[in-house]
Amino acid sequence: MPYQCCRCDMTFSDYERRILHMVTHMSIHNGGHESASKQKLKFPQPPAPVNTGKRSQQCTYALSKNNDLLSHLSTDTDKKVYQCTQCNKAFPGYSHLICHLRSHTGEKPYQCTQCTKAFSINSNLIRHLGTHTGDKPYQCSHCNKFFLQKCNLTKHMWEHNGKKPYQCSHCGNAYSFKCTFIMHMRSHTNEKPHQCNYCDKAFSLKSNLKYHLRTHSGEKPYHCSDCGKSFSLKKTLTIHLRTHTGEKPYQCNYCVKTFSLKGNLTRHLLTHTGSK
Repeated sequence: MPYQCCRCDMTFSDYERRILHMVTHMSIHNGGHESASKQKLKFPQPPAPVNTGKRSQQCTYALSKNNDLLSHLSTDTDKKVYQCTQCNKAFPGYSHLICHLRSHTGEKPYQCTQCTKAFSINSNLIRHLGTHTGDKPYQCSHCNKFFLQKCNLTKHMWEHNGKKPYQCSHCGNAYSFKCTFIMHMRSHTNEKPHQCNYCDKAFSLKSNLKYHLRTHSGEKPYHCSDCGKSFSLKKTLTIHLRTHTGEKPYQCNYCVKTFSLKGNLTRHLLTHTGSK
């Protein structure tokens, strides 16, 4: 079944090549100035598998369709042969490239049935669904914490056995989690890969960019159920709620005073230590 590009008359024999072609329109549409997230490219469902009975020439692994054979051969040779035309990143298989291309097109085909969130990768949707169901089937045998995914439990166990496989070559610090290691490395390189599309600010963490974008959009998704005030950050709502509950979680070690804000405790401690 041929797949036709929704921006021109070209047709393709398979779904993946059609997506690869459609991304080329991103660099010429409106002179390349339209953001990928605003183009809202819609792709059809991929074709049903066709049993070709082909096998890799380097092993006896059976594959169901031509694209799988190409992808599998690339993993046999440990080569990344599928390159993104937008950023030059390369991947060992079509499926990896297709998932990556969605970061450029903004396509999020996996929709949560419980809320309005959508995801570019099915595994991210599965993780998100756990926030609705509360299902965490993987339990730590040391501290009884529960996890949605087995990989998260495995990484959590590293905290108990002291395993820190990610070591910084600059300062020698070691980390249990790759994401924490990457964030640390940016403190040495000053890398800020997450750029705001509305101003010239850039951030080392994607989450910080997300929060910053709310200063442009005015979005305030966190609402106080007591007075109706809204906030752009969850931590700001948490601090605000203490004005209703009277909670003061920060205790002075020198006297009985407590504080709702950590900064207020820090200033108070100076009255005991005499520091300036």
